[in-house]
Amino acid sequence: MDLANSWTIATKDISLSKKNKSTFLFLILFPILLSVGLSGILLLQRRMQSIPPDFFIMMLNASSFSFYSLACLLPAALATHSIVGEKIEKSLEPLLAAPITDSELLFGKSLATFLPSIAATYIGAAIFMPLADLLTHDILGYYYYPNEKMTVILLLIIPITCMLSTQLSVVISSRVNDLRTAYHLASVILLPFVTILILFNANIIPFTTANLLLISAVIAIADIVLFYVSIITFHREEILTRLK
Repeated sequence: MDLANSWTIATKDISLSKKNKSTFLFLILFPILLSVGLSGILLLQRRMQSIPPDFFIMMLNASSFSFYSLACLLPAALATHSIVGEKIEKSLEPLLAAPITDSELLFGKSLATFLPSIAATYIGAAIFMPLADLLTHDILGYYYYPNEKMTVILLLIIPITCMLSTQLSVVISSRVNDLRTAYHLASVILLPFVTILILFNANIIPFTTANLLLISAVIAIADIVLFYVSIITFHREEILTRLK
């Protein structure tokens, strides 16, 4: 695989994404709104009387894990537009006919989705953590962030979830010709993470570093499986035929 070909595809797609106002605004605004929204919830809780510090810790744990939503939805939006959008605009055909391998093409598309998504997610976290510390320091008696659990979330769970969402979106987008349908199908990836968050909040699964590492391992295995599925199911000749 020639990584130079993949990088060329990635830089071209990132440049095109900037020109798409709706996608670009979603990429910028969603992380900011999530961070400000989670901070706003903490602010409201502060104004209520007799809330124990343990409750704030539970809220902060839930908020930390909630950044999975960015890792799921941002790649889905970018990847579906990158493939389905180009199908609709008839700009995908020249790329499919280019002398590059399927692996180079898929890796390039994945990079174009992964890099902006992970950057936007980290920006959102960088906004939220200082705000959360500011709002809870006098209640907890210490700065909650940074901590071991958030480190695992940011350095393991978020990146591999971004990859998983990207791979799933690529597989779906290569088979679907409607942007909305592709995005809705790709967004199904949210469901297992919502379930995990509910189990954490209900204390059915303890919010521990060990459990976060276990979740990371499961997602990593799913990443590897889905990567090979995307290569197997991506048939450029079939896509070219449908585009004509």
